Amino acid sequence: KPDGFHEDNFAHKLANFCYQLSTNDNNAIGVIGVKPFASRALVDVSTWIGKLPTSDTVTGEITVDGSGLLGNKFMAGSVDTAAGFFATASQFLDDDEILLDRNEKQIDIGKYLSIVVSWPVFFNSFDANGFGYIASGAAIYGGLISTLQSKSAPTNKVVSKFIQLPFRLSNTKLDRLASVKYVTFQTKDRGVVVVTADTAATSASDYQRLTTVRIVFDAIDNVRRVADPYIGEAQTAAQRAALKSQIDRELSTMQKTGFLRRFNSSVTATPNQQIRGEMQVELNLVPAFETRHIP
Repeated sequence: KPDGFHEDNFAHKLANFCYQLSTNDNNAIGVIGVKPFASRALVDVSTWIGKLPTSDTVTGEITVDGSGLLGNKFMAGSVDTAAGFFATASQFLDDDEILLDRNEKQIDIGKYLSIVVSWPVFFNSFDANGFGYIASGAAIYGGLISTLQSKSAPTNKVVSKFIQLPFRLSNTKLDRLASVKYVTFQTKDRGVVVVTADTAATSASDYQRLTTVRIVFDAIDNVRRVADPYIGEAQTAAQRAALKSQIDRELSTMQKTGFLRRFNSSVTATPNQQIRGEMQVELNLVPAFETRHIP
């Protein structure tokens, strides 16, 4: 590509925005849709969904690129590109300098992102002719998330009584889309429901489930809230012990109410940190596990 130009992708931009906002201000997650199908004809829907990449059975490396949604290089990987969205030094997705966390692992910003495939037919006040209109399901999925407690996943929840799906996807196709972390809808007797609530984090991440991300965000927000009154006060061992006690009380409440399975916390400050007026809080959290299948 010409000097000064970079590869661009709206999903990466949104994930990076949420990552920067969560790091510097308040926790955020993003929801984005995909390009629509050319038509409802079976051949166009099949082309739109596409096929998964072909991988070497021994090494697992991709040998033949996929196509359509299932072949998207950010979600499924390609011959030349590993799947995923990562934080970079320049914030451009094609920067070779991927940022690392404290454990020397690449910062996977896909955890801040949900990618919705479905394009429902909406019946609401914007429907001028009474026949409905087709639009991305991203916004209505984001709205559903906002109504749920963090421990309750959108999985299997009715999205809205004012939508229908323009066509039916087989369970095989839905499973394939879920395998590369897409969010999809399907029709059940009680209405249109969410199939699975994945994030766009890679398979190596602990944050592949939206519930995990949201519960951890809630825990962090609670810790920030109880720690705020300590800013401006004396930096002493007693203050650190008091802060840890308050943090443990908050996390214990989250455990009792079903948000956390286990937790551990520490509040420390090295001599240099004390001089700089800093305390360090570390959390080890095991969020509640989501029920995804009953055989």
